[in-house]
Amino acid sequence: MFPADDDFLRQIDAAEPADARRLLRRVVDRVRPAGVPLSGLEDAFLARVNALRTLLLAEPEHHAKLVAVLHGWLDGQHLQQALSHVGLLPRRGFMHEMRRRWYDTLNPPPRDTHSLSDTLRHVFHRDDDPLWVEVVGDEAWSMLLELLFDDGRGGGEATGDQVRPMLDALEKLAVWVAAEELETDLVRLDPKILERDSPFSALQREMAAFAADYRALSAGERAEYHDDAHLRVLLEQSVDALALYRRRSLSRGASIGLTYLLERLDQTLARIATLLDVVDLTPEAVGRARAARIRLFRQLVAASVQRNSLRALWRQNIGLLARNVSNNASTHGEHYVSSNRSGYLRMLRAAAGAGLIIPFMALFKLWIGRLGLPVLIEHVLYSLNYGLGFVLIHILGFAVATKQPAMTAAYFSGAMEREGRSTAAPLALVELLARVSRTQFIAIVGNVSIALLVAWLLARGWLALSGNALLGWRESDYLLASLHPWSGLAVVHAGIAGFWLFLSGLIAGYFDNRFVMLSLQQRFQQHPWGRRLLPRPLRERLGRWLAEHYGALWGNFLFGVMLGMTGLVGFLLGLPIDIRHVAFSAANVGLVLPSSPLDLGIYLMFALLVGLVNLAVSFGLALSVALRARGLRLDNPRAILAALWGKLSVAPTEFFLPPADADRSADASGQSGDKTPGARAEAAAKPSADAGAGDTASVPDAAPVADDAGGSARPDGS
Repeated sequence: MFPADDDFLRQIDAAEPADARRLLRRVVDRVRPAGVPLSGLEDAFLARVNALRTLLLAEPEHHAKLVAVLHGWLDGQHLQQALSHVGLLPRRGFMHEMRRRWYDTLNPPPRDTHSLSDTLRHVFHRDDDPLWVEVVGDEAWSMLLELLFDDGRGGGEATGDQVRPMLDALEKLAVWVAAEELETDLVRLDPKILERDSPFSALQREMAAFAADYRALSAGERAEYHDDAHLRVLLEQSVDALALYRRRSLSRGASIGLTYLLERLDQTLARIATLLDVVDLTPEAVGRARAARIRLFRQLVAASVQRNSLRALWRQNIGLLARNVSNNASTHGEHYVSSNRSGYLRMLRAAAGAGLIIPFMALFKLWIGRLGLPVLIEHVLYSLNYGLGFVLIHILGFAVATKQPAMTAAYFSGAMEREGRSTAAPLALVELLARVSRTQFIAIVGNVSIALLVAWLLARGWLALSGNALLGWRESDYLLASLHPWSGLAVVHAGIAGFWLFLSGLIAGYFDNRFVMLSLQQRFQQHPWGRRLLPRPLRERLGRWLAEHYGALWGNFLFGVMLGMTGLVGFLLGLPIDIRHVAFSAANVGLVLPSSPLDLGIYLMFALLVGLVNLAVSFGLALSVALRARGLRLDNPRAILAALWGKLSVAPTEFFLPPADADRSADASGQSGDKTPGARAEAAAKPSADAGAGDTASVPDAAPVADDAGGSARPDGS
């Protein structure tokens, strides 16, 4: 026996129920598999548990004393409060909980000896404890808990003193679920909830009857166990109703408050299911009850350790909201992925149209710089030039190549989700990557070639008409130097622009989400001023147009503002911060070309390098957010790289040109995801087959929940 074992046994010998926290912490420290790789956590844990078991079974008096102390402690805990609160989001709202966690982190509250959460937080005192608690299997945990709590009253099973607070918690949780159905956000998602009896209310009534009969059975006042089969049917219907609300929130908009509410309902229903398993008295439920106890234990440990974690709360609640935003982008991104030649050529025409406008935007920026205005006014004008220019490009139905990645990345992850996979299938992923790549390629070709040509024609025409160069030598030298990847920091500045491109995609999705959530189309069509000034048909057409383009207009305009203000931030901080964009870089080369000798091939390569960085940064960030929001991941990168190499070896041209049979295969499969912004008006006017399905779906009591298709997509065209 080691000295540490002697000390542990002496602590047990002198222990009182008040010392249980200290003993439990000592036990967890003994069995914690610290410093062990993830793959070996369970084996290390089992070895430590077996060592503890050997020690305690060799000292039966100390073992009995330890079990008695722990039972005395557990009987004194406020179990009902723990079961109905710990691990569940509070009802006071997201911002209140953020403030509470922030304050308790700075000024921790005193420990409550009767609080199970405080005890678990004291016992599992390391930040990484929830990880190994989750990894260790049920059998290993059952072995430890039975060793600690088996006093001959059921092999560690829940006792009557522990079942009573579980029944109380079940009743309170059911009441809370029933009360949530009248929340304004849920009524917005399902107005018929006011006209019928929902499964939430039916669940609460059945739960009250179940708990009352269970107490009567425990007191000997009832002979038969109240079967929970009907209760579980209502619980399943409540879960289906919640899934319906989640789907509708994707098509009708979600706020942080609604996200918080749906997450809390999900947690509450899951806790009810777990507690029902724990208290189930049917013979066939023994294994399920044991698994439920371990599951409940893990949830309580994780929630107690992360009780004041701002990061955990933010990650938990922003996930669905991020999913809503990226879901809008995913729907829009389909229109930027060419699957056939006709879509490929439409994208080329749309990109060429943007290339006609971008040289004028580049020229206006140079003229603004010549005015000698105060720095703030100058950058405000830069922002308006960029922002209004991008809005004009969108309104005319044209496409800026670098605005696509944020949309196509979300579409990328959305396609993975539609396949029902949590990970990417390498071959399908590479095929989709080829479609995305060739669409990006032809969009850059359209932007860069036309922007370069139009800029050259403008500069050449000015030189021919006036006899003077359009740009002075200082301006020309600055534009050329700024394109150098290293000395001009063009690569860094292109990365900054790529980040703004990514952010503008999120902004577009955010405003699309708000448009639906606030019913802005109906508000616009019914606004008192609009009814006085505009005829009804015009209001309806404008409302439909805003429904399709609202997010894109904000995304494009604010993208321009971010581009225009970046230089001001660099000026204020005294840092060489600026932006470089592939289409504007090509336009700048065209403006300089007629009056300055330069190697066109070299500077065109510099501009394309800027575009590559623009695309890589924006696509990578957008894909990361979209995957995280959907709970997806890119596993097995070697298989993906192997599939990519195989595709490049067999058909490298498909990354730049659509295959010859693409049109036939697209027609056969009914694909229609090649619309550019200018080709979407007709599609938007056609009613979607599933549009409005969510407006009529209901969730009747004791009946299956109708599915909800959401609503028709509204591409934003940014």
